[in-house]
Amino acid sequence: MSAPAGNLKKLQEYILVLINIDAMKFTLFISLLLVSVNLSGQNLDSLRNAVRSDASWAITHAEFSKGEKLLDSLMLLEPNNSKNYFEKAKIYYFQIKEDSLLINLNRSLSLGMDSLTVLNQIYDFYTFQKNDNAKRIEAVNSMISNNPNNSELYIKRSGVWTDLRNFDESWKDLEHAASLGNENAKIILQEIILTRKKLQEKGIIK
Repeated sequence: MSAPAGNLKKLQEYILVLINIDAMKFTLFISLLLVSVNLSGQNLDSLRNAVRSDASWAITHAEFSKGEKLLDSLMLLEPNNSKNYFEKAKIYYFQIKEDSLLINLNRSLSLGMDSLTVLNQIYDFYTFQKNDNAKRIEAVNSMISNNPNNSELYIKRSGVWTDLRNFDESWKDLEHAASLGNENAKIILQEIILTRKKLQEKGIIK
């Protein structure tokens, strides 16, 4: 039996107060959590997911301290839940703290988080936060190694090769994506061929 929505809402309000009390946040959080479960019949997994959702909301709204405290509290209750470390990594993504990001992402990976999800987060970090093409290639290479038949990954790598002005490798990846049946890759290849033909007709390129 689940607790009434009002009970869960009130519990979440209490939690938001407790996370601002540094000295007592962990013990009070756990005590409140366990007592609420016993008294209300609230499913513990549902409650943990609700707290994790609150943490995610806080992080996406730049309330990093609040999100971190919620996740640290959850980690005491479920230290082997990969989702907690993956969510915490998002804090360091936005704060551009590379070492902390990688520590948490690798921890989430070791605890069973899907490798494609983790590597894609690393790829995004080096694309949008650090603009490091060498690291982008490294990340997407790892993704392809684990998912060699995922045509979208070859399109992703093709884009990085283009940014690096390595058009031959970019073309090869597009061709491979097309050979795997990716319709977008086929369209891109056709557009490139048509553009090249027009430029040749105008004498711009040979």
